[in-house]
Amino acid sequence: MLVEVGPGAIRLGEFQRAFGEILTQRDSGYGPDSASARRFLRTYIDKTLVEQMAADSIPWTPLLEHRARNLLENVMMQRLRQDRYGAYLYPSERDLRAIYDKGHTRYRFRAAPYRTAAEAEAAVRAVREGAVFERVAGQAAGGGEQGWQSVFTAPEAVIDALEKLQPNQVGGPVRVPGRFWVVQLLERAPNAERPEFDRVRNELARKFQIERGGIAIEDYHARLLSDYQYRTYMPEVLWLTRLLREATVHIPRRFIRADDDGPSRDPVPWPDCPIPQEDWSRAIASSSADTVSAILVLDDLMSKLQHTWPTFETPDDVLVLARDLMIDRIERAETWARGYDKDPDLQWEAKKRRGQIHTRQFYTRVVASRSRPTVEEARVWYEEHADEFREPARRRCLQVLVATWDEGLVAQRLLRETRDPARATAAARSALPGAQVSLPAGLTVTEGQVGGVLERQLFRHRDGEVTDPLPLGAGFVVLRVEEAWDGRTPPFEEVSTAVMERLGEQAADALFKVLLAQRREATRIVVHEQAWRRLEIRPPAAAAPAGGAAPAGGGGRGAARAGERRRRRAEAPPAGVGARGGGSASRSRRRPGLSPRSARRRGPLRRRRSPSPRRASSSSSRPRRRRSRRASSRAASTSRSSSPAPIAAAIRARPIYPSPKSSSRCRPVRGRRPGSRASAGSRSRSAGRCRYRRRSGGPRRAPRR
Repeated sequence: MLVEVGPGAIRLGEFQRAFGEILTQRDSGYGPDSASARRFLRTYIDKTLVEQMAADSIPWTPLLEHRARNLLENVMMQRLRQDRYGAYLYPSERDLRAIYDKGHTRYRFRAAPYRTAAEAEAAVRAVREGAVFERVAGQAAGGGEQGWQSVFTAPEAVIDALEKLQPNQVGGPVRVPGRFWVVQLLERAPNAERPEFDRVRNELARKFQIERGGIAIEDYHARLLSDYQYRTYMPEVLWLTRLLREATVHIPRRFIRADDDGPSRDPVPWPDCPIPQEDWSRAIASSSADTVSAILVLDDLMSKLQHTWPTFETPDDVLVLARDLMIDRIERAETWARGYDKDPDLQWEAKKRRGQIHTRQFYTRVVASRSRPTVEEARVWYEEHADEFREPARRRCLQVLVATWDEGLVAQRLLRETRDPARATAAARSALPGAQVSLPAGLTVTEGQVGGVLERQLFRHRDGEVTDPLPLGAGFVVLRVEEAWDGRTPPFEEVSTAVMERLGEQAADALFKVLLAQRREATRIVVHEQAWRRLEIRPPAAAAPAGGAAPAGGGGRGAARAGERRRRRAEAPPAGVGARGGGSASRSRRRPGLSPRSARRRGPLRRRRSPSPRRASSSSSRPRRRRSRRASSRAASTSRSSSPAPIAAAIRARPIYPSPKSSSRCRPVRGRRPGSRASAGSRSRSAGRCRYRRRSGGPRRAPRR
């Protein structure tokens, strides 16, 4: 037990793991040192107190348990996918080099892509029976001549198939993610434009993930559906397809984003559920793991972010939705069947998720509900902070960027003569081939975004006005204002919701701090220092890159010195390491019945140790000489700096608290406290004499004069 927090406790392993995770996060503000560990311990104690307050205030209901189980299943599904096809998502250097070596040749070929392997095999049989491949490829969607392609532009499996063919020979089917290709080689030639490996390395990695990873995912899904006996019910599929096609017929299949010029459209096409309640449980698909009903398909369709709505012209749209939903259900059942919930790492994640859910409920239902401001308070606050809600002026304009002043005058004349934005931009492109012309929709400039003369001239103009050629970089720019919005301060009624939310958040944060401080004062918190000393601080893996190179963006000369000190400490064990190898001997063999402070004052227990081989050989060859502690430390640092060692070894070997001073060559006289009167065989440190005597056996020598 590391810390007692009221009725609860924080275990050493739990804190060790949490601190290790926070070290791996970027910009966390913590480092692999004892000061950061102390700061994080206070934060972790506060987190434990908040979870205790949540447990006292909010009961753990079945709804919260369902949410926690759902989050746990999501984590287990990620682990399952990583185990099944994660190797195809992280290519090695050897894999990338193998793909790159295939780029020395380029091919000109025809291709006919098909959705199923049966369709592709039928096309191959037709060609072998005498059909003209050019006509066969023309009948396939996206088929025909593909021009000159290489492994950098075409699928790798297609390039592998073309490499085995002779001119005018047909091959296939070639499997690519989602398609089966039939190809015909026309000619091949050396690829003289092959780029350098470093320039295309990232593209090759993405290509590996999409192609090989996509096929691995397809095989994994097919195996799951086969093992769990997946099947669909076509009458219900046709019924749901017809119902959704009629319910979404008025929806435009292209959404306008909220930041585009125009109103944002709500993707929800109906106020009420279009499926009658008595048809909610109609089964669309089933497996040995679960059943997908009509209401589940509709809920999945509404909950996922859709770039565009399916047309529902064919049953394939509903079949795809049902298949994806069933794969998700089967994966959840597969994780429980394989016992992923018993994995210690996933149990740790589940515990964190439960704490987050409980804390969020406490903040929302207890803290935030007691911090809601009234309308009068929000109005008074808004009058004092109205400048924070002021909307800056904006201009939407067409832009023509030219190289000379004369070209700028031509662009100015064209923008003044042609009012239609599309025609004006087209006329500018045709009259000025080297000019950079904006799209007909134009671009929006906010006050304070550009600055300088350009912004002052632009915001002086209104709708339809054209500026003179303005200097911009090495050329000139001509702008025509399409729409102008002046800056204004909105009335309170327009921003009342935002003002009340902002005030509520501020009040909730203040109340949360007060409740936490009160709980901290009322709770008994005890930190066990003995357990704290066993804490091991390890830097994250990213902090020690391969080859001993310093991480990018280092802290300059000071960081280099700190790294050098850690490296030197790593190469030699700390003073006083006992035979057990963990911490100092003075701590591991402390006197029974004494506190750490008393043991430090009285010194560690004496223990005879056999001389090391190096010591024995040196004593036999030449007489011993007593060296000062400064000379010994200087010699040790010189010898240590010759062979570097990783920083992690230094952090593991060094305890979080320094041990009492001890040396491998001398120890305090037993029974003598530092600072007491020296005996006949010892001398005080203030007199410049050593008060220690030798640990090794043999007679004591008189100190050197």
